[in-house]
Amino acid sequence: MNFDTKYLIRWGIPGWITLAYYLYFFIVRERIDLNAITSNNLGVLSSLLAALPIGVIVGYVIYQCYFTLLWVANLKFNTPKSLKVLIDLEYSIPEKNKEKYFLVEYVWHNSLSKVGESRMNYIAERYRHLLTKKHEVGSFLISLCLCTIPSVVIIFFVIIGEMNFLYLISTVINFALLYYTFFIFNYYSDNVDYFMSENLKDLLEKKE
Repeated sequence: MNFDTKYLIRWGIPGWITLAYYLYFFIVRERIDLNAITSNNLGVLSSLLAALPIGVIVGYVIYQCYFTLLWVANLKFNTPKSLKVLIDLEYSIPEKNKEKYFLVEYVWHNSLSKVGESRMNYIAERYRHLLTKKHEVGSFLISLCLCTIPSVVIIFFVIIGEMNFLYLISTVINFALLYYTFFIFNYYSDNVDYFMSENLKDLLEKKE
């Protein structure tokens, strides 16, 4: 996968989905005149061209939010199985969660550097693949969380009778995707940690 494609997936898709959902919300609330945009082909084309880079920028911001909320601020939950491997092998474990994570990362990379090239490449590539998938799903999860804001507003307007109940279809889709994506995110999180912990255990036990 080349550089452009990788970051279009990681940043572009969450950004475009968020923009599309908010655009949908403002259109159904008649805050944006869709007829004015679609009245000529040039207007449609210019809108699409403008949305492409804006979506990537929004996606980048979403990715940074994900990285801060679910990675940096949640270090103690990222690699519990890998940390347990070090505890079981009687490593000196620091008290701060951030330093625990740094220790796991150091031991992990240091152990990898001491194995054969073919095995190291396999483990590193597999680990990179799982971690990339986790980050992609994580940023998509944050974009769906942002989409719940207009979804909740739509529910409110349906309750007070200002919008047709059929508009709830979009909110059901939003929350269904949110639940499914949360499940997938946890799957990749557990998968990364399990893969890392089992290989770490194997590498450290062989060293001893």
